[in-house]
Amino acid sequence: MSNVDAAWLGMDSPDNLMMVTAVLHLDEPVDRERLAAVLEHRLISRFPKFSMRPLPSGSPFEQPVWTVDPDFDLHLHVVEGGTRADDAGVAALVSDLLGQPLDMRHSPWQFHLVDVPQRGSALVARLHHCLADGIALASVLLSLTDDNPDQPPDSPAVLDPPSARAVDPRRPGLRARVAEGSRDVAAVTGVDPLVPRSVRQAAFSLRFGWRVLRTGLGLLFATRDPRTRLTGQLGTRKAAAWSDQLDLALVKRVAAALEVTVNDVLLAVTAGAVRRHLLAHGDRAYDLRIFVPVDLRPPDEPVPVTLGNRFGIVFIKLPVAEPDPVARVRAVHERMGRVKGGAQAASTFAILSIVGALPSWGHRLAVRILGAKSTAIVTNVPGPKEPVFLAGARLTRLAFWVPQAGSVGLGVSILSYAGEVSVGVASDRNLVPDPGKITRAVETELADLVRLVLRADGDVVLQEVAADSALAVSLIDEVQQEYVRRYGGRDSTPVDASQFAPPYGTFLVVRLGDVAIGCAGMRRHDDGVVEVKRMFVRSEHRRRGHARRMLVALEDWARENGYGRVVLETGAAQPEAVALYESAGYEPVEGFGHYRDSELSRSFARDL
Repeated sequence: MSNVDAAWLGMDSPDNLMMVTAVLHLDEPVDRERLAAVLEHRLISRFPKFSMRPLPSGSPFEQPVWTVDPDFDLHLHVVEGGTRADDAGVAALVSDLLGQPLDMRHSPWQFHLVDVPQRGSALVARLHHCLADGIALASVLLSLTDDNPDQPPDSPAVLDPPSARAVDPRRPGLRARVAEGSRDVAAVTGVDPLVPRSVRQAAFSLRFGWRVLRTGLGLLFATRDPRTRLTGQLGTRKAAAWSDQLDLALVKRVAAALEVTVNDVLLAVTAGAVRRHLLAHGDRAYDLRIFVPVDLRPPDEPVPVTLGNRFGIVFIKLPVAEPDPVARVRAVHERMGRVKGGAQAASTFAILSIVGALPSWGHRLAVRILGAKSTAIVTNVPGPKEPVFLAGARLTRLAFWVPQAGSVGLGVSILSYAGEVSVGVASDRNLVPDPGKITRAVETELADLVRLVLRADGDVVLQEVAADSALAVSLIDEVQQEYVRRYGGRDSTPVDASQFAPPYGTFLVVRLGDVAIGCAGMRRHDDGVVEVKRMFVRSEHRRRGHARRMLVALEDWARENGYGRVVLETGAAQPEAVALYESAGYEPVEGFGHYRDSELSRSFARDL
């Protein structure tokens, strides 16, 4: 076991278990045997640690090691989670599981399969931090998925029999542990600090050693955060919640308008939510220190079969005291910019490697120091951009929580998936008994920020453009992302830009001042009949009559060009669109479009 992995194993405590927990929401019940086959092929065969167990230290001076689990049984790790009526029921189950330790006599992971009638199912995954870091484990979970529901599992890998060391492992001595820790640091920095191969590398090792020392001293002597209801004595009862799905495209537009990153916006929204929570309970809103994990693997490098923890931590002051939402975003951007330019992440990784080489008392000491210097841990993990499938079922939503350390009782985990963002909050019930209040505050904060940043002034103007123009293509891509969010995939209806060219069609863009906020097209469907396509208004400008205005303009164009009937196809996942068409005089008709056989399709028509 690497020094860093040993450090996370040693940080485990009854009131703060070192588990990464995830909930995978699926659109239909999952066949347990098919799921077991996927796990056998893509988890056990690819990553041997998932059939091994950690052998704990026998004395304060021994290092824990990985050894083969002689009683490994996949069915002990995939268990029934019962039936839950809705998201609240699933959240209650997750809350209970957050406080239940894994059975460390076996491989430290477990999946709970939950039936959610009328909604599908959910898979609750619990994985110990000593296996790998949260970013790596998220990648492992997503490696179980497919791009389509009918893809069979890969052929299982042919594994070598367990080595003699794995069956009867020898514990490394202090020299071996130090050397291994040095090699781990070399994998991050590119230079082995104990074995420099040139004068330049020796100079780098000295500079890096000074940075590690400075970072360690900075942590040791950092002032504690002001006491609020977010700090205090932890217990063993935990709580979990997750936000409604947030529109990632909307967050990106806010980030672009303020010339910051998406991460800056989401951290600022989190700061605003924490501020609301404190003020609502009579606390003062102080700036609070948070730890932010940073992945130290090279971009696009696959997770190694040996797994392991390779991440550092940066600590910043979250601008909770700032009352202005826009100023809060700029403060996060400036503070994150300072730590990105430094070596905090690599330095904290080196510190964890040193801690892992120490006896178990060193792990406990590190936990106390870390926990005393922070109020929360906040992590952000990007997920797949397109929907994926697990054992044939579509993954509709994904939420996860990383563990806290020491006396830290609040964790916020942000994950993007298929055009949406989910914010998960895990808390100690002694400090935050209802984390759902914070997730709801996140939604409110984002809405307030959108109103401030993306408001557009000026007259509403409808402009006819070519359907293959850069502006139209950009808006159509936003339409497709909306379909991904609502239906799990893009609209594959055959459409050609030439179909929207006069006199057989038209394509409109609605502008508010200088800002394009939506689009709609019309194309010939049959003799005397035209079809509405690509009706779309950006989410921040909905409920203001823009879609109705475009619909009226399209109908006027149809009359002027001799058409007497309009047809269109929408879907059950767009209730606001259905309401618009019904209120405009459109009536349901027999399905006619590309998705006419889909139970989600809704077709309408109106005689002009």
